[in-house]
Amino acid sequence: MNGSESSAPPPAPGAAATPQATTPQAPSGSADSRAVTSLVLGILAVLLGWLPLVGLALGVIAIVNAARFLGAQRKPGVILVGKGMAIVGLILGIVGVVANAALMIYFLLKLLWELFCSSLPDTLLVR
Repeated sequence: MNGSESSAPPPAPGAAATPQATTPQAPSGSADSRAVTSLVLGILAVLLGWLPLVGLALGVIAIVNAARFLGAQRKPGVILVGKGMAIVGLILGIVGVVANAALMIYFLLKLLWELFCSSLPDTLLVR
């Protein structure tokens, strides 16, 4: 054997050559930190949404992280792992913000109603 010959055996007669994949493969590494952060903060926003401003702040940060991740993933040639986590974090962040805002509006209206009713004379109140 000289140096120009390969050591691989020739293909069997009638066997088709297997084409090599030309599509890019997603990296098998860990997920992007923005996606993980969005998911974790979205979960915390929903669980801690009953605390004033806590669910709101966590939800907003989750939404921002998810939006930054999804925006970075749209760039051509960029393959990021964690799109599902980012989408779930975005949804949970929105739920946390809406729930916290609704609770804050409810308690503010309740407080204003109590202040209004306490200033009225007792003869006008129907209880």
